[in-house]
Amino acid sequence: MFGFLRFLSHNTGEASGPRTVCPEADPPSGSMRVVAVLPDMRDRLAFARVAGQLGWTFTTVVSSAAVAGALRPGIPHLVICDRDLSGETWQEALPRLAAMPHVVRVLLASTVVDEYLWDEVIKHRGFDVVVKPYDAERLRRVAAFARSSMRWQ
Repeated sequence: MFGFLRFLSHNTGEASGPRTVCPEADPPSGSMRVVAVLPDMRDRLAFARVAGQLGWTFTTVVSSAAVAGALRPGIPHLVICDRDLSGETWQEALPRLAAMPHVVRVLLASTVVDEYLWDEVIKHRGFDVVVKPYDAERLRRVAAFARSSMRWQ
């Protein structure tokens, strides 16, 4: 259902293994690409499985620094950022990701979700929290809501 896997290196942003893109071509007009910042290999594989089920065009990277290289000009992007990052906190990463060109919404992925975390995500320019392990229907609903309220014109 999805193409080859090749992940981006944390330090250089260069290919060091699988990066998942489904499909390789740009999404049709009116849709958006998803970039997932997931340092853990198991999380990348779990996300790839669910995103493939949803038919999303997506890329996974291991650091927020690698997101800029995954963005395509002229196409809106939804970024999903893991709570447990290497070398930075999610509180540092979310505002920087939200300010990037072509990024319309940033979601935080976490195994622990409560009102305090959700409030902190909003304060740091995030849009919502997605629960891990990923559930296709819940992820689809959150992404659809993010897309329906996006600032992309």
